[in-house]
Amino acid sequence: MFGILSSKRAEKFNKLVSSDYSKLFPILVLAFFVTFIPHITYPYALHIDEWVHIAYANALLDSGTVYHADPFSGLGSGGIVALLESGYHIPLAIFQRFSGVPWVDIARYAPGIIFVFTVLSVYIFAKKRGFGWEAAFFTCFITTTVGILGPAFIVPVAMGLVFVPLLLFLVTNLQTKWAYLIICIFISFLIILHATSAILVVVLLLPFCLFNWKANLDEKSLRHFQDKLAEMLGNYIGKSPKPTYIVKMTAEEKAFYELTEKAWGIMPNSCSSAGQAAIVVTAKMRGFGLPVWCLAEVDDLGIYDVVQKYIDLVQKEGNEAHKIAVEIGKITIVKPKILENLPVFLTGENCQKGLREFLASFEEGKILSLATEIGATGNIFSDIRALFTVKHSCLWDKQIGEDEIRKLLTDYGIVKESNNLLNITAVSRSEAFKKWYERLKFIGISCEVLRTKYPSLTKVFDILMKIYQQSDVLPDQLKMFLSEITKHGVEIRELLNNEMRVFTEVYAPYLDDLNDSDISEVKSKLPTGMFELQKTECNIKVKEAAQEFRNNLVKTQLFNLWKEKTETKNPREWSSHYRTPILCCVSEKEFSIAKKAFDTLNRNSSTDAEIKEALLFIETTHLFEVLKDANKRDSSFEQRIVGEYRYLLTNLDMVRDELERLSVDTYEWYENPGVKNKIKQLAEAEYNAGGSDKALMKIEKMNDTQLKQYLKRLVRENMIVGIEIISNGGDSADVDSVGQ
Repeated sequence: MFGILSSKRAEKFNKLVSSDYSKLFPILVLAFFVTFIPHITYPYALHIDEWVHIAYANALLDSGTVYHADPFSGLGSGGIVALLESGYHIPLAIFQRFSGVPWVDIARYAPGIIFVFTVLSVYIFAKKRGFGWEAAFFTCFITTTVGILGPAFIVPVAMGLVFVPLLLFLVTNLQTKWAYLIICIFISFLIILHATSAILVVVLLLPFCLFNWKANLDEKSLRHFQDKLAEMLGNYIGKSPKPTYIVKMTAEEKAFYELTEKAWGIMPNSCSSAGQAAIVVTAKMRGFGLPVWCLAEVDDLGIYDVVQKYIDLVQKEGNEAHKIAVEIGKITIVKPKILENLPVFLTGENCQKGLREFLASFEEGKILSLATEIGATGNIFSDIRALFTVKHSCLWDKQIGEDEIRKLLTDYGIVKESNNLLNITAVSRSEAFKKWYERLKFIGISCEVLRTKYPSLTKVFDILMKIYQQSDVLPDQLKMFLSEITKHGVEIRELLNNEMRVFTEVYAPYLDDLNDSDISEVKSKLPTGMFELQKTECNIKVKEAAQEFRNNLVKTQLFNLWKEKTETKNPREWSSHYRTPILCCVSEKEFSIAKKAFDTLNRNSSTDAEIKEALLFIETTHLFEVLKDANKRDSSFEQRIVGEYRYLLTNLDMVRDELERLSVDTYEWYENPGVKNKIKQLAEAEYNAGGSDKALMKIEKMNDTQLKQYLKRLVRENMIVGIEIISNGGDSADVDSVGQ
């Protein structure tokens, strides 16, 4: 059920895409854009005539009458002259008054809108002749010049262009008194809109109307004469004019046109020659989207022979086409019921029924069988319709059509084998090819290497390369591909199922000392698209990936060992965590090698030699005994960071708090001048806040010998104290005073 619904939706979508409407919309957009080009950068009216007509329309609004004063000279205007082009000024003024759109915007956008209607009217006129959207497209390129104006200006001639194709449509398709009345009304309006356009229409239509009246032709003959008139004009344009003759229709020709119009749903009087009928019938056949000759399978009324005549008609030209048309007319005269039966017979539904009957016996029903196996029963009609979307597919005879449908045997066969090989559920060749592309994208092995390793699959790899590069695969190549994957399915499946083993064998020289898990990791790091690269390029990439993996393996080992011993990511993190620069815990003997090891651990990228050297240090050092002991960490911090001020700065946590306020990472505290200066400042503050009293108390308890030793050292280290002693002459009294 869902397959049927999907098929119907696809059929409707295909009809919409193939219809003229999908082409007409962008053509109308193009028409608007072409006229809007001059206004893209200039928002005002371009030509003086535009300003003149805007001024007249505005004057009409102000005065409320067509007999208004000239807006430029101020002189009165009256009589019939005032009515000239008033059919343009009045609608323009009314539109501006009711819409309120400024004149500047009307001048900028109205030409494009009017021209869209002109192109649309050309499409309506030409569609009956089978070239609607083509005529509309070329109409978009009508030029606009300063001399003769054109559609890019807001002038009467631009609006007059809208009515010319519509009047031609009326006179060539509706030869009734009401149609002629409407034509007269339009021409009368054109006279006061743009008299030149009205004269042009009269010149075009008057010969036709005169010949129509004099010849007293019937409806079919009128249409025939119209085309002959066009043919005559065409024959006399050029360097070598040719004579043209008008021949009255025979009964057989009339019967042919009548049947053609009814059977194929063509507007009455739209066909006047066998060639034109063939063009219209061709379009109708193409509209079915399925081969018309399938109707032979459901012909219960015995009228398919007439359908075959139409198939022959669209394949012929000139006299041959005319002969077939006469034959169809004769059959219609002999069998008048065909006028009722053929329209009922020529339907899209009957084409589908006929196609089902045809496929049931065609190639022993293999297409239906394959479609069922791959789950594409709902796509058969859309797949066949895709084969017959070629413009001239209706010209194919049954043999050519069968050859086209036979392509589905190849397509569905490829899908079936691809599903088996790749373990997928594709329902179309394009979907199967997409799955092949995705598999080859990550295979990691050069096609050149695979050709060498599997010589029997060379043809398969050639087509797979085309699929991967998204190149066109010709029908003969598709047949060969199906034959090869069917013949060598076991080998292909063995390759696809053991892709890692094949990868290991191909690149063994670069993967030694790596286990299966390591090789899988190396393969995952390779870039996509290795399949289309040359052998040497792939070798280089695999070698580089394997070497990078080895480096990362040692690096991973290094970081894992560090984390195991310290429970931190690196030395920098350890320093921050314990608020102690790790370098202050290292002995002088190991300082250089430890610093290099710590730098390696702190960096994201290092050389293989640096990583190995750092790993060796981590494995052999006794540093971790210090790092794990809180007392030893504090002792190292006290001796190497606080230093000689440790007797004053006994609260190490307070010192750490103060140092953390500096813009220096904890790891960098060791031997940092800013840190040293901060420690000194903290010590001085502590000394001045009571630390000196402790020193004086100690002095009181010292004997003379100890005092002299400290005094001598003080004199050596402090020049000011020494100078004061010298200046006082060294008297004992002075010395006593100094001591005091």
